Amino acid sequence: LIGISERMLQWWDEQGLVKPIRVGHNRLYTPGDVRKAKAILNLRQHGMSLQRARKIWRKLDGVEAAEQITAAMDLLQRYGIKVR
Repeated sequence: LIGISERMLQWWDEQGLVKPIRVGHNRLYTPGDVRKAKAILNLRQHGMSLQRARKIWRKLDGVEAAEQITAAMDLLQRYGIKVR
């Protein structure tokens, strides 16, 4: 759906990054979960470590943060600024 393998999403769930709703053995992702996963993927693609992304999420705590980070990363990319 967003370029992340099922196993990667499971691992992110285990690490507490994206916590879907569980129904039996299935994971259900809300639109907020999807936005957060996209933002984390975007940060990872720009060289940010998963640990650092986790720290950012803990500080910003919320779906709004996903939108802010995605917008910021897009802006940085537009100006050719690399985040490492």
